[in-house]
Amino acid sequence: MKIKELLTKEYFKWLFFKASTSGLIILSVYFFIIDKDSNILLGVILFGLSMLTFGGYYRIKPTPPLATCLNKSGLLASMYATTTMSAGLGFILLVSLFGIENFSYGLTVVFGTCGALFASGVAVYIYNCKKNGVIG
Repeated sequence: MKIKELLTKEYFKWLFFKASTSGLIILSVYFFIIDKDSNILLGVILFGLSMLTFGGYYRIKPTPPLATCLNKSGLLASMYATTTMSAGLGFILLVSLFGIENFSYGLTVVFGTCGALFASGVAVYIYNCKKNGVIG
């Protein structure tokens, strides 16, 4: 299939729920572990919201073909793509929300590193989509 045919409304809903879940989990972990004030109540609320959005992308039927790109891939490719995309977006989210002051490096280095991490995960994802025949 061509990429234009694969970019459906269901895929963007799936992508929104998936990104929301990752973002909420990263924020809840920040408030549980990293925050100096240990705002545990906010962490619990955010984690609960992430579980609601987690169920959201499993309820989308039929599953969009682009969402199944990593199903036939090996464990390492699947873990690498998922982890790097989540970590890259997570760090960008944390820096965007809480500022760059706590990092030892400048804004361009942090965003460049996080962007490169995210882009490498996307590249592995697209490669596996082509390899598994989802993208023609």
